Amino acid sequence: MSKKLINKFSNHQTRSILRLELCLGVGFILIFAAIAVAHYSLTDLDRQIENWFSTSTTPTGHYIFNKITWLGQTIILVPITFAIIFWQALQKQWFMAIGLFISVILGGFLTFFFKLLFHTQHPGVSSFSFQYMDLGFPSGHAMISLLFFGFLGYTTLRNSKNFHQQMIIGACTALIILSVGLSRLFLGVHFPTDVLGGWSLGAAWLMISIIMIELIEKRRYFLHKKNYEKPENTIKYVEKPGHDETSSII
Repeated sequence: MSKKLINKFSNHQTRSILRLELCLGVGFILIFAAIAVAHYSLTDLDRQIENWFSTSTTPTGHYIFNKITWLGQTIILVPITFAIIFWQALQKQWFMAIGLFISVILGGFLTFFFKLLFHTQHPGVSSFSFQYMDLGFPSGHAMISLLFFGFLGYTTLRNSKNFHQQMIIGACTALIILSVGLSRLFLGVHFPTDVLGGWSLGAAWLMISIIMIELIEKRRYFLHKKNYEKPENTIKYVEKPGHDETSSII
């Protein structure tokens, strides 16, 4: 157990951070629930906004957004995630490895579950299809990109002490996530509530993932604390019966 981890959990700020993360997680869950309800009641408005986005882009813009949307492609991010998990496991960087597995891999299954649960269509799909690729809400691209880049951004911010670096990392992370979500709208493959639902559900699961990994690391701290604080090379003096300490010194 390193001194860095010892110092991390030696103060009372950890509980406050966990409470904040929990409040954010609950807040995003409530936002997702509200969007899920509105998704069915705002169908006409959804279509109008989606139509405005899809008709506003130019051929050049369509080409650019078509490239950007690949940053949220599951068939790309999942293999990359497994590769990073494998590499981090070899380096015994368990925080990153376990965190990516919980946030991205389990988050992918969560996206699949909610797509099947709501079973709504992409724009332009005329027939009701049971194929996963035709299911729209929540947007898988919006959610998986937020989970992947969001967790990478979080771990980078966590290890950075420079304020300007943190601002740049946070801005770049937000820009990538925002660009992927907007690309789904400009390409005309998702409704606005699909993207908002993906963002809110992804943010909620990201908060839950961070809480889980922080608690796991905190448990590691308490399990190793005694071994870390145990004095080494200590010599205990045991007085023998009838032994005169003064005479032995003389």
